[in-house]
Amino acid sequence: MKRVSLILFGMAVLSLCVIVLVSLQTLPLVVTAATPTLPVQVYIIKPVTSQKILPNTPVSAFPLAGNTGNDTIRISACRGEFEPASFVIRPTVNVTGVMIDVTDLKDSNGNTIPKSRVDIRLVKCWYQAGIKSIEKEGGKFLVPELLLKDDSLVKVDQAAQMNYVRITVNGISQYIDITSPNAVFPADAEIHDAKVLQPFDAEANTNKQIWITIQVPKSAKSGVYKGRVTLKDGSQILGVTNIMLTVLPFDLKESVMDYGLYYIGKLRSGKVLVPNSEYKSEGQYAAELQNMKDHGVLYPTLYQYYDTMLGRSLSIRKKVGLPTDKLYALQVNPGSDSNIVSSPTLLNNIAKWKALASQYGFQNLYIYGKDEATGNALLSQRGVMYAAHTAGVKTFVACYKGAADAIGDLLDLPILSGYYKPHEVKKWHQLGKKVFIYGYPQAGVEDAALYRRNYGLGALCNGYDGVMNYAYQREFGQIWNDFDSYAKAFQYRDHVFAYPTSDGVIDTVQWEGFREAIKDVRYLTTLASVTNASAYDSLCGLFSANTDLDSLRLEVVDRIKSSLSTSRKR
Repeated sequence: MKRVSLILFGMAVLSLCVIVLVSLQTLPLVVTAATPTLPVQVYIIKPVTSQKILPNTPVSAFPLAGNTGNDTIRISACRGEFEPASFVIRPTVNVTGVMIDVTDLKDSNGNTIPKSRVDIRLVKCWYQAGIKSIEKEGGKFLVPELLLKDDSLVKVDQAAQMNYVRITVNGISQYIDITSPNAVFPADAEIHDAKVLQPFDAEANTNKQIWITIQVPKSAKSGVYKGRVTLKDGSQILGVTNIMLTVLPFDLKESVMDYGLYYIGKLRSGKVLVPNSEYKSEGQYAAELQNMKDHGVLYPTLYQYYDTMLGRSLSIRKKVGLPTDKLYALQVNPGSDSNIVSSPTLLNNIAKWKALASQYGFQNLYIYGKDEATGNALLSQRGVMYAAHTAGVKTFVACYKGAADAIGDLLDLPILSGYYKPHEVKKWHQLGKKVFIYGYPQAGVEDAALYRRNYGLGALCNGYDGVMNYAYQREFGQIWNDFDSYAKAFQYRDHVFAYPTSDGVIDTVQWEGFREAIKDVRYLTTLASVTNASAYDSLCGLFSANTDLDSLRLEVVDRIKSSLSTSRKR
């Protein structure tokens, strides 16, 4: 009797196990960072931060996202917005050929944001010549910077502290040194990142940071959308995390501040050689302008000479959709006439530029003065600025403290350098002029949070009207080699927000931080539009060097929703 009972009990247990196994196969798979059964641990982190995630950074130092659980990326965004997220994977064993799959994002009403709007890239750590500033610091520093589709585009030898980039010459691929000061870049080399995310490898007990950017369609319905990101090695699931995207019930206004960049890219007839910061094919030029627009930069400078390609460059700018209400041109030649106020050379040049700009729909032409001039060189610009006004154009230039006293009556747009100067800003405002900022710092420091803070609410709350930082790209040697310079005594590193390729650009973490700066100002602009201008003072009162900008944005969102809800009830 006991034997029969034991047999029946065993059969019952076996049946229960089968039921459980079948049930588990039908349940959604949710894995947390602590799940020991999968070979890859997932840690959801803040994307825009000063904390650098290196291969050996301990988990305890991760800037974990404060508004999310271990298994879900929770973000909110407006229609038309690009919103970042990030997570780190840490395998317990070596894994190869890792692929990342993402599902469509769906809400409870069946509305869908297609997975094509979820852009996934790998954060590449490589060696650079500095870590705290745009100047060389006398060493090699491993930093996370590049956002790649193909992790193998750049190879890094940590033992030797060397970087190598994959180039193609006459259809043949090879890796070349981009770390040695005397390294030579072949003149006909091409660089191409992949169009879609490629499989990658990850070593046991090391970190690999993943960067996600969701572009919310302008037609999306407000609500909560859910999806899933799965890491696979062939058919084997390595790790899983969920996405919860809240599409907010309002649209962002354009920024109350104008955002531009010094952009030195110029169209060149004929073949464009190795990717560089200055000469562009039409495809590269369009891709870079589109990239700037997507990041919120609507007023990149025009560096084209008055040549056969000037009309084409204006046409591409208009086709990309950049605003036409202002055009900042740096190559209007004032000539060398001693009587610059009535110089026929200057007046003729201005007339030609004005006519061509107007032909393509661009108004309010600004011409550039003497860059960063002081003393007599600063005062010598007065004639040019007077002549510019006579010819019906305006002037802009980078300048320092004291420029308001010397040329404030004639200069239309000063771009002040360095740290905030509210006293100087006030002087210019009293003269009825807007004031931009640059060089705090210039582009190239691999610190996303630094650019977000300094060029977003920091600039707005210190009275600035816009940003014109230097530069989108500016090489001092070859732009892919941070260690070479065309002069041995030259200490600047390459200034880069996005690296040029033969058919596009590769974004960086600092470039994403700059986009968040612009978005912070857009959120505050939106709040002011639904309440009143005092919203700036109210929120700026909460802003400080230690303010958590993610929390502050949530505060702005709550105030916007509250104001909209109140107005609907009236």
